[in-house]
Amino acid sequence: MTQTVGVDEKRITVVLKWLGTALSISGVTLAAAGIDPEAAIMLTLNAFTWTVVGRFWREPAVWIPNGFAGIGSLGLLIGRVIM
Repeated sequence: MTQTVGVDEKRITVVLKWLGTALSISGVTLAAAGIDPEAAIMLTLNAFTWTVVGRFWREPAVWIPNGFAGIGSLGLLIGRVIM
């Protein structure tokens, strides 16, 4: 059974995919330059962005690992602030 995707949903998905790509490239570049915690923040936002894209796509192979990565990264970032 195929599901139709509305025009607005498709447009949002395209924007989120490019946002996720930009966040990924930015995060990896900042990490390579040793700029922290900005790199971790960018990569955490990237994981959550791809989680949303995966949900729009109804693709568990995309949203589940990214969701876990985002939650784990967020927990570590919060732990840094508290400690």
